[in-house]
Amino acid sequence: MATWFSSKFPGVRYREHPTRKNGVKKDRYFVIRYQLRGARREEALGWSTEGWSEQRAAEELASLKRAARTGEGEVRLSEKREAQEEAKRTALEKEEAENRKGITFSEFFEGLYSKNDLPGKSKKSQVAENSLYTKWIKQVIGPLPLVKIGVLDIHRLKQKMKKKDKSLRTINYALAVIRQVFNYAQKTEHFSGKNPIQSIKLTTPNNGRHRFLTREEAGQLLEVLKLKKTTQLHDMCLLSLHCGLRAGEIFKLTWDCVDMNRETILLKDTKSGKNRYAYMTPTVKALLKARYPGSTKALVFTDK
Repeated sequence: MATWFSSKFPGVRYREHPTRKNGVKKDRYFVIRYQLRGARREEALGWSTEGWSEQRAAEELASLKRAARTGEGEVRLSEKREAQEEAKRTALEKEEAENRKGITFSEFFEGLYSKNDLPGKSKKSQVAENSLYTKWIKQVIGPLPLVKIGVLDIHRLKQKMKKKDKSLRTINYALAVIRQVFNYAQKTEHFSGKNPIQSIKLTTPNNGRHRFLTREEAGQLLEVLKLKKTTQLHDMCLLSLHCGLRAGEIFKLTWDCVDMNRETILLKDTKSGKNRYAYMTPTVKALLKARYPGSTKALVFTDK
């Protein structure tokens, strides 16, 4: 059992480590004893090798007694330690908040956004976003803190891309990347303001094509395909011309989706994500009858 020694300061005592030294003296472990609300209490401080001494222990005890007498401050050492820890946490949170407040677009994009595998984002999309960031976004808003980026900065980026004859689709894609970065910054609590892209009106690009084949041109095309290419390519193009099928819909078309009686073609899992029907012309019906192999499970067009 350890032997306790009284110090020259009332309420402060210590015990000595059997082997460990603090200089020439044995290492001492200090505790303080005091009355609080009619109850006698004892609280441990620490070793002299940790910086404690009789004088420091006495000062700590005096501080607790003063708090108990005046009603100001912590009256127990455990409360004081908790208060100190809370103060440290508050200071750390404040420092982190200030750091987040000053983080630039580039620091956030390169340090956090681009390194996280966001749900639903393909590798191809990540490569495209990084390319837009490197070529365009980084130069204009990269050095700016997130909280400082506004509508005028986004307009500067748009004008810069327009001067280099970038398409409206590419410009919109760049703005979409910026919007996603700010959304992710809000989610990770690195940004709490308004997403600047919310105030930007995106112009829908007009990618419509208004050049159509005439009946004569379509006939010439089919004739050349049949004579100089393959019968299958001719038939696929004829089906596309007459029924409006996309290439992917033709490639995966199977005979169980072809209904000769109703003269319809069921197209499954189309680009819109839904099934739809196409209607046969007499020419398409005759073509499909000629190609029918007798199995309803096989692909309509089998050659690569």
